[in-house]
Amino acid sequence: MRHKTQTVDDPPQPLGLNTSQAAVYTALLRLQRARSPEVAEAVDQPEERVEPELRALLKLGVVDAHDGRYLARHPTAALSPLIAPKLERIAREIRQIEQLLASIGMLARHYDVGQDFRTGGWRSNRMAAPRRCGPPWARPCGRTKARSSSP
Repeated sequence: MRHKTQTVDDPPQPLGLNTSQAAVYTALLRLQRARSPEVAEAVDQPEERVEPELRALLKLGVVDAHDGRYLARHPTAALSPLIAPKLERIAREIRQIEQLLASIGMLARHYDVGQDFRTGGWRSNRMAAPRRCGPPWARPCGRTKARSSSP
């Protein structure tokens, strides 16, 4: 299966931006300060299509505007607020998964105790006082060696 590789001209698609917004934002990163006609030329789109994207980027806080010129904010400062809600959601999901795993571990211990009880290997407390009938390596309580009937 062939994978499409990103060329230098393909803009990255940062989280929270659609393809058109990512193209405009990337062009502004390269242009520094630019008016909408310059941005439209850089992305090879008509100005009527670029202006709504610039307004959307302003609203998202990834672009600033001063005196009719647009300036892209640094990607770290611009994209961090867009990524933060996703990171919080992931952290919440991780906490839920950890709780689920802890529950599974507890249930598995109950299952293991049940298996030990059914097979006779169950001990309620391994640190309990020694059994009255002898040390752990001795025969189980109640069993005696078969005596021979010969005199």
